[in-house]
Amino acid sequence: MCVDRESLQSAYRLIKDKAAARTGGRIAPELYVVCAETALQLGCLEISAACLKMYFEGNPPANQFLCRAYLCQGQLKPLPATCTVEDFEEAVQYFLKAIEISKREPRYYFIVFNASVLYFQTTRPLLRPGQCLYLVPSLRQVIQSLEEVADQDHSWRAELMMQVTLQYSLSCLS
Repeated sequence: MCVDRESLQSAYRLIKDKAAARTGGRIAPELYVVCAETALQLGCLEISAACLKMYFEGNPPANQFLCRAYLCQGQLKPLPATCTVEDFEEAVQYFLKAIEISKREPRYYFIVFNASVLYFQTTRPLLRPGQCLYLVPSLRQVIQSLEEVADQDHSWRAELMMQVTLQYSLSCLS
């Protein structure tokens, strides 16, 4: 096990033990999200999911950490090539929730862009005839959100708009 994973395991055990003890102070909820993000980056999906579960159990406020938790949750829901519409909608909802919360506060607008990138990376396996039609409504919602926060990366928005056009035309051909 590499040093990073060992450090993560140690940190996770401390967090989990402290949460289970429920005495002697409390853990900052943000720590669950940071641990979940780190675990996701290191490929420790079980730890990431467990940290998110503890975070969501605390009924967190609508802030950047809730958005980051939703983005993490969305990445934990990989879409297999044969996923159902329900699988797709469940995964995408996490990204859309993060976007909706981020649009309310100008200091969180950067999260809208980040969510659009993660959304696209996650849904990319579905960019083929037969399944791509399911992407169009949520992809339009992502693009609209980028426009609402006046995201300055116009080339990224243009790329997403071209994907909407392509997906719609592919769905018409199939």
